[in-house]
Amino acid sequence: MGPAPRQLDVLHVSLGTTFGARRGDSELISALRELGLRAEQLRVDLRPVERLRNRTPPLTDLSEAAAVRVALDRALERRGPRAIVYSATTSALLQPAARLRIPSAVWMDAPAASNRPGGRNCAQRALERRYMRSIRLLIGKARRS
Repeated sequence: MGPAPRQLDVLHVSLGTTFGARRGDSELISALRELGLRAEQLRVDLRPVERLRNRTPPLTDLSEAAAVRVALDRALERRGPRAIVYSATTSALLQPAARLRIPSAVWMDAPAASNRPGGRNCAQRALERRYMRSIRLLIGKARRS
């Protein structure tokens, strides 16, 4: 019998909604692995919520967050990561409080508070504030020119 598999260091939760996001997510996984970390990407299946997406920002964010919660529930049953990196603050909006105690980070370019103005987006901003209080690391995405 061989050695026990090493525990997963980082599980990266990826929405991958655009080509640029998928490319950036792949670059993040590569960078984590170059650091010697055992990192895997969790691609979230958005097909079950596709009808709800792209109608309004609140509905898009909350339907994507629901899909993340389901996918992450399944992934955590199989893997026990030491840390979770979310691809956006909105992807972590509906995580249960207990899950937010797992060391986590968000890899983001802008908070929902800056690109989700107005009264109809107040739920995302409130949930984002809750999540931002619990994260251990905020990783900024570099803009390419």
